[in-house]
Amino acid sequence: KKKDIGDVNLIGDDRFLILDLQDDIGTRKDKRNLPPYRFRLSFDHRGVFHYESLYPHLGFSSLESIPKDPSGFYPDYLYINLSKELISQLDNFSVNQMIPLHVEWARKVLGFESDVKYSKSISEEFYLQMLNINVQSEIENGEFDQLYSNFDEFPTSIISDLYKSFVLLNNVDAILLIEESIQLYSHFHKNVDEARQLLGIESVEKKTESDIMDRYYKLSPDLDEIRAVYIKANPDKFCTTLIRD
Repeated sequence: KKKDIGDVNLIGDDRFLILDLQDDIGTRKDKRNLPPYRFRLSFDHRGVFHYESLYPHLGFSSLESIPKDPSGFYPDYLYINLSKELISQLDNFSVNQMIPLHVEWARKVLGFESDVKYSKSISEEFYLQMLNINVQSEIENGEFDQLYSNFDEFPTSIISDLYKSFVLLNNVDAILLIEESIQLYSHFHKNVDEARQLLGIESVEKKTESDIMDRYYKLSPDLDEIRAVYIKANPDKFCTTLIRD
């Protein structure tokens, strides 16, 4: 592990600067422009603060060399670089963490404003699965009402891409469910109706009640596995090197 170790002498009223010190140490970057993934800060009776910043080590070839945290999860920096070898070693849970955590690290390092532009620079498939993960989170947090309300100001193309992200998974039940949601919510959101027409999805009668969420909850436990199977079967579409060690 790459480390930055040192002492800072804070005495008297300067001890109130501890919060500023935490912010400073937590945002220091190494020569690769990577922020620490963890840092420790302590002080002794003299008012001397001791800190240790831990920076990602990317020169691993096997997951066996990566220590898990006390909860049994891999550190986030595991996903800075995505290779075929890494993807093949990940379990389904970790594969579903891979895309959002890679984008999070890329944002820290590159400082970009658009997740969409960055993810599309990797591949269309990467972008669509990033969107798919976001869609799943929106639905599970607030059902389809929240999904389409939060996407209300987005361009029609995003709604079309939302649908394509499920088509990519090649699961009939998931495709039919998201297609039905577009039919139902096309009556309430202009961009959803425009996407429905562009996708060639038939219209249905307007209604305010449906059991679509009951059917979604029956399917949702399988979505992570379906997505992980797709990603692991197409690793070339998800490989990228953000930082070289």
